[in-house]
Amino acid sequence: PVLVDDYYEAIGSVRPATSAVLSSRIMGSVVAVRASEGDRVRPGQLLVEIDNRDAAAQLRKAQAGLREAQESLEEVERSTRAAESARTAAYAQNQLASKTFERYKTLLERRSLSPPEFDEVQPKHGVAEAEAERADRMLQAMNARKNQLLARIDQAKADIASAQVYAGYARISSPINGLVTAKHTDVGQTASPGVPLLTVEDDSRYRLEVSVEESRIGTSHRGD
Repeated sequence: PVLVDDYYEAIGSVRPATSAVLSSRIMGSVVAVRASEGDRVRPGQLLVEIDNRDAAAQLRKAQAGLREAQESLEEVERSTRAAESARTAAYAQNQLASKTFERYKTLLERRSLSPPEFDEVQPKHGVAEAEAERADRMLQAMNARKNQLLARIDQAKADIASAQVYAGYARISSPINGLVTAKHTDVGQTASPGVPLLTVEDDSRYRLEVSVEESRIGTSHRGD
């Protein structure tokens, strides 16, 4: 009998199913490398630290700006409440002065009041109107100042969030479980965006990559 075997020859390589090349999003001096080749790491484990003094300074500045704006807002809110009370009192006084003026005017027209007596109430009416208008302007100014401070607070919060994100870029952690298979940097070197710092590979699963160009299909014969 003759036996014929089909066979398939191929050249390939075994690679991890998942690997991660860690790099920086910012430029700065590497101040710490907390892993070496062969070390096992876990997700979230801090591996590389980059000098983040600029981000820290930005964060402190933004936080100081937020505190200052909040303190100013508290003061303006107190002034606003006082302005509201003053306006309420000025409106009441103006209303009373207006009623008195109208009554005295009617009495003057009926000749029940002398012109000198009417002249005494007329200036009081003008003063009350001016005080009511001044109270209105003061309250409007306080509200405008309050809106400015609210905008400053929103901007300071946005600056804090931005600085925190930027500071986070200086701390590079492993995204996966695995082994550090390559170390591309060391303390004192400069990290640049996109330049590899460490390579981490998941050694729990592998895949076979076959080179099609170097594969061959054939048959073998065996006979008596």
